[in-house]
Amino acid sequence: NITFIGEAAFCATKLPETLNLEKVESIGTNAFYGCTIKTVNAPKLTKLEKNAFSNCSVLTTLNAPELCEVGEQAFYKCTYFKTLNAPKIEKIGDNAFSLTAIEEFEVFEALTELGTGAFDGCAKFTGFYAMVDGEKVTLTNGKYTIGALDSDKTVTVQKIIERQILTVTK
Repeated sequence: NITFIGEAAFCATKLPETLNLEKVESIGTNAFYGCTIKTVNAPKLTKLEKNAFSNCSVLTTLNAPELCEVGEQAFYKCTYFKTLNAPKIEKIGDNAFSLTAIEEFEVFEALTELGTGAFDGCAKFTGFYAMVDGEKVTLTNGKYTIGALDSDKTVTVQKIIERQILTVTK
């Protein structure tokens, strides 16, 4: 019946390839730093603190449908991390996904805050997207554009990405 995993609880520990954290709601700072896990299933997880999974070199997937907050450098240097299933994310901290294998990131309506450098150093990162009326659309943040844009099909979404209004472009 554990609902919180504390600071550095399993830091640099060899753990099973798949972790099923059925009742865990919060994971503390450095809790799994440098661990050998590949997949984490956490259906009740709402918060990841700073460096929660940093340097987990084989971690590829987090399934956390209730996750709302991802702390600073939560997945920093998780070089194989590619899949995040978390449609309720509201806040993503600075450098949260830096140096991961994420290729694109789906922005859901709940997202209100994206920290500085959240996706820095992600060599294969192509950008942000959202599903609008069943259609995958490219997103821009005012600093750069990913993909071909058609200015006649631009819809403004009231979310903040790096302190700017996010634009959804079909």
